[in-house]
Amino acid sequence: MTDPVYFRLCHSSFVREYGDMAYICNQLTRHDRVYDSVGGVFLREIKRVPRTLDEAATNICKRFGTCNPTEVRADFQEFLSDLESDLFIVTGQTPSALDIAEPRLRYGSGMVNYKETTHSFWNPDTEPWLQSSQTLLQRHFALHPTLVDFQIELTAKCNERCRHCYLPPAREMVSLPSATISRVLNEFADMGGITITFSGGEPLLHHDLPAFLKQARNNDLSIALLSNATLLNEPILAAIVEANISLFQVSIYSLNPDEHDFITRLPGSLHKSLASIEKLIEADVPVQISCPVMSTNYHSYADVLRWANDKGMKAYTDYIMVARSDLTTDNLAERLDEQQLRELISVIVRHDMDYQEEADEAARRAMRRLAPSRDPEDQVCGVARSTLCLSALGTYYPCSCWRGLSVGDANSQSLSEVWHNSPELDRLRKITWESFPKCLQCADFDFCAMCLARNFNEGNGDMFKVNEHFCMAARMNKTIVDEYNAEKKRKAANSRG
Repeated sequence: MTDPVYFRLCHSSFVREYGDMAYICNQLTRHDRVYDSVGGVFLREIKRVPRTLDEAATNICKRFGTCNPTEVRADFQEFLSDLESDLFIVTGQTPSALDIAEPRLRYGSGMVNYKETTHSFWNPDTEPWLQSSQTLLQRHFALHPTLVDFQIELTAKCNERCRHCYLPPAREMVSLPSATISRVLNEFADMGGITITFSGGEPLLHHDLPAFLKQARNNDLSIALLSNATLLNEPILAAIVEANISLFQVSIYSLNPDEHDFITRLPGSLHKSLASIEKLIEADVPVQISCPVMSTNYHSYADVLRWANDKGMKAYTDYIMVARSDLTTDNLAERLDEQQLRELISVIVRHDMDYQEEADEAARRAMRRLAPSRDPEDQVCGVARSTLCLSALGTYYPCSCWRGLSVGDANSQSLSEVWHNSPELDRLRKITWESFPKCLQCADFDFCAMCLARNFNEGNGDMFKVNEHFCMAARMNKTIVDEYNAEKKRKAANSRG
């Protein structure tokens, strides 16, 4: 008799079912897979508690009816081996061996940072017979809207007053009642959600944040936290570690205190944020640095990116700035001018590998058709199909920066009622590219990320008024990518010659 083989989900993996599809993802590696109904039978056998291979094979045979137990065991073992190779599960001869094999994020010399060694959140290129999981999910959600990504603004209070923030300074400084948050978290889990994002304002200002983190983890949710980190303390840090969060995102605008604190309008904020980041790194919490580029930090943002990379953290920068949700635009005074934007995109294209991959894919899409058009019946974005946001006032919105369009009220409606019955969400789900004929024929279409919320906020409440600033950015983006690709071809030709 052979020794039993035990297996279980990794702590950072999550399994859900969507119609006939079974889905697994890992918040540590950012890999995911989609399986059909047959693969779903196998996937259902993988739980958070250790199980044996023989136990699972017996259950699978019962599900299929008549089958050969020996063949099923061999097929399931191969299935497990494939998942283990991408860190979705762990296997071992004993339950305790599974804990030893559990992959964990580690900062520091000689330690593996899985977030840095993996690059995709879709089926890997080494398995070309698998379609992109995100494409399959998007197609499913277009026909069957499913709430999988939910953001809760715990409080509108914030100790910073960032100059570029899309939230208006003159807003009600309220916090969501803890009872409401707790109820909605349970409702989201019951609906099959995966990712919960806690934001604000500043979420660390809500006194019950540790309780929400614990509840979200108990509900088997992947947790993200958007914070300036200035208020991090030991009890909150302990709760963050215990909850095994997906990421802690912190905005660092400059390593120059004068510049950073000028943007946040909070003296000493850079020092406090950096000190908290060091504590998060020491605790092996996955930290992600956001560094939006604006006129104030235009000449120093690169220092932030280098510093983050040296620490082993993922860092993002972008030039997207959204007008305030009350339809005022004074925060756009920090927006880059055209010359600055051109220089920034040129730097990103040449040095950001993730951006290069996206740009190359956009170029390939454009080359595969005579005109850069998309099916007019395609939906414009994911709002109302898979994402939703709850504000500190208890009002539901399509997304965090789209506060001018209320789609429901948590004070009088359940989350499920809003998601399934909101007339406003139904209207958004019916918006397709047919409403944007100019965009469909635009030569820069594949280099643009047209956004209904940005249109709305900067277009005086008109979501169909395409924002010309982003048209200009897309045109510039395509030109720079084309120039960069031509330069690469010339260098390759010269090296061969």
